[in-house]
Amino acid sequence: NESKRFIEESIEHDKPFFAYIATNTPHGPFYPKDEDYNTLMDLYEKSEFADQKELKIHLVKYLAMIRNIDTNIGELYDFLDKKGLLNDTIIIFLTDNGSIMGQSYFNAGMRGMKTELWEGGHRVPLFIKWKNGNFKKVGKEIEGLCRVTDIVPTLVELCGLKITNKSSLKGISLASI
Repeated sequence: NESKRFIEESIEHDKPFFAYIATNTPHGPFYPKDEDYNTLMDLYEKSEFADQKELKIHLVKYLAMIRNIDTNIGELYDFLDKKGLLNDTIIIFLTDNGSIMGQSYFNAGMRGMKTELWEGGHRVPLFIKWKNGNFKKVGKEIEGLCRVTDIVPTLVELCGLKITNKSSLKGISLASI
């Protein structure tokens, strides 16, 4: 809600905006909304994991909080669309570390989990969407490594901004890929 307020204020003043929305979700403590919790509990009881009662205690709350992220990202997307900003807004979604559930739930075949050096501990999703960005292919999966420090140089290039001290930027632009 605060992000929407900030964006509306930027619109009123005819200014571009940059909204960095960092959520605690799904980090502990796990206090999901009842609606999300009840939905995920129903799904868990019907899943292949239903007999794993120890896993259920943490997993249902964790996934319920992820469901809440999905809901809020959808609401932000709809908000930008209603305001006529969706086509010209760069939306980036990423997480900060691997899963806390690791191999006990789903880790895409990767070894390790949060706090561990293996791929399952640090490999995360990064989605960039920009309708008018002239990206080469919609839904393109890019192989190779990047890191969070590559985001600012990428945004600088995508937005055509001029930086006088490029050595102050850590990372490299991913705009070409």
